[in-house]
Amino acid sequence: MSFDAAAPPRAPQSGDAVVVLDRVGKLFPAARPSLLDALRNRITQGFAALSDISLTVRQGETLGILGSNGAGKSTLLQIIVGVLAPTSGTVTRQGRVAALLELGAGFNPLWTGRRNAEFYCMVQGCDRATMSARLREIEDFADIGAFFDRPMRTYSSGMFMRVAFAAAMASDPDIFIVDEALAVGDARFQKKCFGYFTQLQAQGKTIILVSHDPMLVSRFCTHGVVLDGGQQVMHGSARDAAAAYMGLIHGGDAGAPDGQSDTDADVASAGEVTPPGGHDPGRHLFRWPPEDAAWRTRPHYNREEAVLGRMIGHITDLVLTDAEGSICGPTVAAGSRLTLTAQIRALCDVQKPHFGLMITTQEDAIVAAVSNTMLGEPDVPLRAGEELTVGFTFDLPLARGDYFIDFGLAEAAGESLDVLEWRRGVSHLVVANSSNATGIVDTRAVYRRS
Repeated sequence: MSFDAAAPPRAPQSGDAVVVLDRVGKLFPAARPSLLDALRNRITQGFAALSDISLTVRQGETLGILGSNGAGKSTLLQIIVGVLAPTSGTVTRQGRVAALLELGAGFNPLWTGRRNAEFYCMVQGCDRATMSARLREIEDFADIGAFFDRPMRTYSSGMFMRVAFAAAMASDPDIFIVDEALAVGDARFQKKCFGYFTQLQAQGKTIILVSHDPMLVSRFCTHGVVLDGGQQVMHGSARDAAAAYMGLIHGGDAGAPDGQSDTDADVASAGEVTPPGGHDPGRHLFRWPPEDAAWRTRPHYNREEAVLGRMIGHITDLVLTDAEGSICGPTVAAGSRLTLTAQIRALCDVQKPHFGLMITTQEDAIVAAVSNTMLGEPDVPLRAGEELTVGFTFDLPLARGDYFIDFGLAEAAGESLDVLEWRRGVSHLVVANSSNATGIVDTRAVYRRS
């Protein structure tokens, strides 16, 4: 048995093997037997949490670890991180590692969030010259207000999670490892975390996460591992791993959860768009002249949205209304017909404007995406200073859960789009549905037997 953790981390390159486990096992010793147990020959050998685990994780991969309670998932993560040493086999890591394991692990509840974050950064090798910038980054991402300077023993579990995640994020890891601790966060913060994971994936970083959700692993991960009773059932593509896990828990074969399906894309296929310069029934929803950032007062607004683009400010307000024209959100009924109307103040001439809407899950999986040009509506030019509204009307045949709406403006530039302003997750929807069906789309299925 050996454990390789002595070498200082170097930045791994794309395709490098960053985590290698070779025939790893973990045996937890049994409790010390009593004299009576010894006389009756009832001495146990211990509990094998993991047995003969072998896998390789390469730079740029996202690995999802699936398994029921007691399967060995958390033990495996602790061995990968180095918190636990394996009883047998070898473990090799390469690169800077940030890990979120058990909630609160590594944090002193008597210290403030700021002091804990500072200590975490020091352990990760952050020097004094960059410490203040790192702490500002952690404070902004955690977004817990004055509680950041209060003892963490006064925190809720969700606040604890926010500080822990923000601190791990600020360490700029090559490998980000997270147990099921994210489950304690609220939907908006989970959305924010998965947005960060998407950035890591785009940067070619490695993510290893534990989940009970095969849909999440199938959609978000590139590879998957399934554990059962400490044994490695399979290691392969995320889709195959999700299928194997579903077969395991249901006692038979199961198809893998689909990625974005034709049904997903059809969520907005019947959408209608109010084109620039056309009939504009939504003008009464807004104040004129436009006020900057008026959307912040809307009930569906997500204050943890992300804003992208080279010219922010075209979108001054967004309103979500139901079929009767009443402002709604964040809770809406499944099957509702909604309209998202945007108030626009053009900051420059836009010859070929593309207005787009996207619905995503809190894990950043795309449910539906649509634009005025996709619906065959003309891209009427915008002139600098022009004020107007545009809107999309769409059905919402979704299963219960949290969803987010992106909205943006881009200009056609040849075969590509020049994004002027894109507001990711600007609106939060909580879909209420009496059906117990799982997944994303509510097919309104009916069971019959004769």
